[in-house]
Amino acid sequence: MPSFFQRLNEHSSKFSPAHKTAAGFFLYHLDEAAFNTLQETADAVGMSTTTIIRFARQLGYEGYSDMQGDIRDILLKKSLPEIPELEDHSLSKTLTETFQVDMQNLELTLKAQKQSDLDQAVRYLAEGKRIYIVGMRTSYALANYAFIRLGQLRRNVQVITNLAGAYPEEIVSATKDDVVLAFAFPRISRLTVAMLNWLRSKQVPVVLITSVTSMQEGITGNVIIPCQVVGASYQNSFVAPLSILNYLSTSLAKVMGKTSPALLKDLSDMAIPSFDWKRDQYP
Repeated sequence: MPSFFQRLNEHSSKFSPAHKTAAGFFLYHLDEAAFNTLQETADAVGMSTTTIIRFARQLGYEGYSDMQGDIRDILLKKSLPEIPELEDHSLSKTLTETFQVDMQNLELTLKAQKQSDLDQAVRYLAEGKRIYIVGMRTSYALANYAFIRLGQLRRNVQVITNLAGAYPEEIVSATKDDVVLAFAFPRISRLTVAMLNWLRSKQVPVVLITSVTSMQEGITGNVIIPCQVVGASYQNSFVAPLSILNYLSTSLAKVMGKTSPALLKDLSDMAIPSFDWKRDQYP
């Protein structure tokens, strides 16, 4: 199957003036094209979304998303460095590959971010009456990590644990005054998609942290934070979403001000006292 650049070269002689302009944008703004929505790309080029779709189809793609997938593949292959022979044989090639892929994930994830979306996510997390955290399957560990980080910064944070049944009843009470922080990474369950769509229909704000590829699977949110989660093996790497969580919790701590230290003090006061061997001797 021809690559994006091969398709450009093959069809360039047949381009209309509008499509030549579009081709120029994609050639010199691959980073933006890889993560922009169709509307954002059309605005950047100065054309209609219909023109961009026709351009993609002239290249032999089914549509914009299909073409964008090829562009993302190019970025991934371009950014992954060749792994040299190791001089220090105490470090395995697998270790080096794993770290390089993780650094690649962080780099692409950073490029995909929009500060306005991140700022809105922090506002939702700070102003929501209650935060519901959702993560199924492999995302469940991320949801629990988020609960630990956010639960130390503000009150009324709840991780949804009843995921064994058909529907998580704990989240039915969510209102438009609350916020849902959701994690969705392959394989994404149909329950996750249905639940987030239901929440959106009830006007409950959803901050969705998801993979670049999952954004094409009908998953939705008020704020979508894309992450690159390519693994060095067949398993995904969650270094990038963990870094996003670290950013969100750091920003939330600044917004919450003096509220967080007061909460931490209450948590500390509530903790079980440590064992005093002089006082609590066994008989």
